[in-house]
Amino acid sequence: MKKWIKATLAGVALLSILILACIPGAIARAKSVSDFVANGTVLRSYKGTGDTCVIPSDITEIGPEAFRECSLKSITIPDTVKKIDKMAFYGCKKLERVAIEEGVAYIGVSAFASCPKLTSVMIPASVTDICAGAFSGCTSLSSVEIASGNKNYFYNDGVLYNKASTELVQYLPGRRSTTYEIPFTVKRIDRYAFWGASLLTDVRLSNNVKEIPDHAFSNCTGLTHVYLPESVKRIGAYGFSDCVNLTYVAMESSDVKISETAFSGCGENLKTDNGVTEESARESSGYNLISPSGSDSADGAEGDDGVSEDGNSSDSGGAKKEQKPHQKTFTVKTVLPSEIDTGGEDVVGAGRISGGEALIIPKK
Repeated sequence: MKKWIKATLAGVALLSILILACIPGAIARAKSVSDFVANGTVLRSYKGTGDTCVIPSDITEIGPEAFRECSLKSITIPDTVKKIDKMAFYGCKKLERVAIEEGVAYIGVSAFASCPKLTSVMIPASVTDICAGAFSGCTSLSSVEIASGNKNYFYNDGVLYNKASTELVQYLPGRRSTTYEIPFTVKRIDRYAFWGASLLTDVRLSNNVKEIPDHAFSNCTGLTHVYLPESVKRIGAYGFSDCVNLTYVAMESSDVKISETAFSGCGENLKTDNGVTEESARESSGYNLISPSGSDSADGAEGDDGVSEDGNSSDSGGAKKEQKPHQKTFTVKTVLPSEIDTGGEDVVGAGRISGGEALIIPKK
């Protein structure tokens, strides 16, 4: 009997030791995974309350709205993650930094939209898809860094394009300039491309753009006048919605299909006019369109602020400067992004290379 009691006590003691030995690990695992709710390798939601977060290495996909309106300031997305789904980090008001490691391929619709404090984003070479409005409403984001080996995207002067510069993917809302001229290589603007760019007051579209897609210029509260070239034949749903200071939209084409909601939320005094030329639009509205970049004269090109590159005023003695043509002829030259010098200009796609004018077509 005594032997049985001793054996039982010894067994209980051993079991207790084993349980105690396992508890710290169990507690640690519970603590590390309790912040994350996953379905297999898909992260569904985040419950943490800290400032920083590193996605667990066993996660391959961040699901829709997984971090929506979270309180994180910094997030690291490891190379095991391949997909960041739509609205994954939407409305994270405190988010400042996103480190996306090599391996991520897909960034979904509005994945980081409405993150007003976001200032730092690194896009690795592995990214092949950046969907519409990925950074819309990120009013502090004025630049992104794209890895040199990325074969799908090109960034310059606050604007993200596809590699061939035929598609405008995202105009970063934090871009400080008030004017912007879409380069004439661009044929397509993505949905939500300019959404929330409140600093933008004047935009010139290239005459290769055929439509204003849904929500393209929504919530651009600084826009006052817009002229759409003859190539534009459609304005999609909410194309210019909530542009509260927009007073005049002129369309060169007389046959433009306009969605019923294209101008919803705009001011009551908004005037739309079609079948008009730039000259007549300027005369009827009293505003000056931003001048195309570049100049053939030796005096330097006129900048957005009306001052030439040599520092002289472009309106000397009150005389009205002769209007430049809508299109400028450039020498086509293929260059590396690192060779592009756009100093003194707000135009992407038209830069000065070795002192000459050139149409920028980045090497793939």
